Amino acid sequence: MQLNCTLNMESDINFMAHEVKTQVFSSSSNLYAFLPISAYDTAWVAMVPDPQQCEQAMFPQCLDWILRNQKNGGYWGEHDGLGRITDTLACLLALKKWHVGSRHIEKGKPYISRLEFLHANMERMLMSNNVSNVVPRWFALIFPCMLDLAQNNGLEVLLPIGCKKIIKTIFDERQRILKKDKNNNGCQYLPIELYLEALPTSYIEANYNQILTKYRNEDGSLFQSPSATAFAFIATGDISCMAYLENMLKRCGDKGRFCWFLEDNEMLSYIEENYTDFLRVMYDVYKASHICLSHEPELEKAKAFSKKILQKGILSNKNDATDLTELQKEIEHEVSVPWLARMDHLEHKRYIENGGIYHFQIKKGSFCRFQEEVTSLQIQLARKSFTLRQSIYRSELEEIKRWSKDQCLSEIGFGRETTTTCYFGIATVSPLPLFDDVRKVIAKCAIMITIIDDFFDEKASLEELHKLTNAVMRWNGDSLSGTSSIIFNALDKLVDEIAHHNLYVKGVLQDIWYETLDSWLREAMWSKSKYVPSIQEYLEVGMVSIAVKTMILSASFLMSPNYLLYFTKYGHSAITTMLMISCRLLNDTRSYQREIENGKVNLVLLYTRENPMADVEHAITHIRSLLDKHQRIFLELVKSNDGNEMGKELKELHLSCLKTFHMFYHSENAFDSKTALLQKINMAIYEPLADISSMSSHELDINRTKFQDYGRFVKVEGPHHGVNEKWLVKSKGTRFQAKRVFKLTSDHKFSSHIRGMIGNRPKNEDSFPLHSILIRNNRRKQENSKK
Repeated sequence: MQLNCTLNMESDINFMAHEVKTQVFSSSSNLYAFLPISAYDTAWVAMVPDPQQCEQAMFPQCLDWILRNQKNGGYWGEHDGLGRITDTLACLLALKKWHVGSRHIEKGKPYISRLEFLHANMERMLMSNNVSNVVPRWFALIFPCMLDLAQNNGLEVLLPIGCKKIIKTIFDERQRILKKDKNNNGCQYLPIELYLEALPTSYIEANYNQILTKYRNEDGSLFQSPSATAFAFIATGDISCMAYLENMLKRCGDKGRFCWFLEDNEMLSYIEENYTDFLRVMYDVYKASHICLSHEPELEKAKAFSKKILQKGILSNKNDATDLTELQKEIEHEVSVPWLARMDHLEHKRYIENGGIYHFQIKKGSFCRFQEEVTSLQIQLARKSFTLRQSIYRSELEEIKRWSKDQCLSEIGFGRETTTTCYFGIATVSPLPLFDDVRKVIAKCAIMITIIDDFFDEKASLEELHKLTNAVMRWNGDSLSGTSSIIFNALDKLVDEIAHHNLYVKGVLQDIWYETLDSWLREAMWSKSKYVPSIQEYLEVGMVSIAVKTMILSASFLMSPNYLLYFTKYGHSAITTMLMISCRLLNDTRSYQREIENGKVNLVLLYTRENPMADVEHAITHIRSLLDKHQRIFLELVKSNDGNEMGKELKELHLSCLKTFHMFYHSENAFDSKTALLQKINMAIYEPLADISSMSSHELDINRTKFQDYGRFVKVEGPHHGVNEKWLVKSKGTRFQAKRVFKLTSDHKFSSHIRGMIGNRPKNEDSFPLHSILIRNNRRKQENSKK
């Protein structure tokens, strides 16, 4: 029954995958949707006229992009937020300027409906971003300019009545910024000419050519800003501006992929002083710097600087109109969990439950999201694929447990029980479609390694260890008894299982296992005799005793039989060597306390012994610097495409192994803990995806409220209006999804704050019930119906 269910699910997934591929790669598909974009900058470039034919656009590909990328709701750019308003206005202006869009209008809603979208949502977007209290500098400059341009170009924008006060606040803020900039001569901020396209003509005292002479970069741009450069070219016809725009479009494949790069000390100082305005930018810089190679010191500098800004943003309690709460959750995840320590399977789950949205790219005023509008079919495919994968993992884990019991390993009576932990680390780390045989073989090898390692460390006498090691060397366990016999028999059957796929590998695996046991024997002899090796001697043995070579080669021979020929001739590759050293260094930074208790040597202890002035923290810092050095070499080898003996899949397998070790040891010794990984294991293997569709759509975002202990609340019972409504509030730190930990709120200050936010303050504060917190548009409809 279970087999039939799995086959049916696989059939559904294959069909859906074919449909997704058909959609994505069809001639009518929009491949630009897979890349980060800036609708605002694209629109400004689209407004540049051809110098030879002023009635035509110089860059029609940008105009074409606008026509193809209007969202179903009628807008461009951001899924929500202030950036969507300026994006939409800029794109509408570009279409209006060139009198195009008739085909687009015929296929979709009438042209006026796009404006209706803007009218209906502007008040909600502005109020939800609390603009009446704090106006972001970029928005205060750009938004009034967009409104003025719309009016001057005959693009009627009817502002909602409720927005008049907010609009006045924004215009007043622009005047304050312009006045302050003139009085301070631009000392506090970067030059206001950064927003050249948004500055009123009356403000600019110098002519545009003087501005270009003062601020133009070597590449011909103004501050690497496409919008400012496009406006400068429109105003001056400067050839260098045109060259920058043309080169930029060539580099970006005409896809509107625009971002800045921070280069000078003035910029860095400005970012540090105004870090809340740059969290989105630094988030993307930090993500881009994950893989720093030895020849990229500038990327390491960018990583350190961006991380400092992000950590500063996380610690800050400032809450302003830029609505950073959602982004801060992404930042916390990005900074707290290094990319090498993330399990891809869990990352996929997080992505799916977030609705298929990633924060990905930057632009002048706001940020873009990768794959903003994921199709329903793609989400269904992702959910089915994840569910199938979970069912496979559960089935394989039960099989591994039965194997452990059949080999008497689960009843051996000593050491750590790591069956589930080992399988979790192997199965969930990689997105590769590894063969189930490969997953199970690596898991079984990891379990055997843990049991034998504990046997050498805790259980056996030196005599027993010598006998077992010699038996493995001869590959004959007839002289063994008790635990040693159980271990050898299980090991023999495991090697036979692997050799079943390739008979030539049996002798090689026997030699590798003997090398591993021999290294454990040497460490045991050191411990028993109180011998203290040098760091060099310890590492030569320790890179073998970590036993990663045993696991990785057992899997490599299964995945690529040809690699066996290379190994028998040349030995393991440089990638494997770097992996062995890196995993040993990782293990020693977190396991030294356990090894002190067992009387074993450890690199941390050896370093403090050879450097009497250094304490444990200094030793760990030194080891991590060594780790960083070897990991860079390792990553260069993994990411290289030099056509060597190791194919891409084997390289990715090595990378997955390193990620598993990072997951176990990056912040604590989670491998030896009985509880550290329980939640992750449950989420990865047993806990199904949250059924978001079962939740009410009447959701009000309060991430911008003063009381951030409350993340979101959602109506779960009752009609749209009435006393039977009930609202549940998400507890801080829990993921927003069905069947999670929620609580009812009746906090007086919270309710008062919500009343202020929605503009409804009853005279009697105590009589205001939670059911009065309603979606604003529904309340307005009810009021209109009464009128």
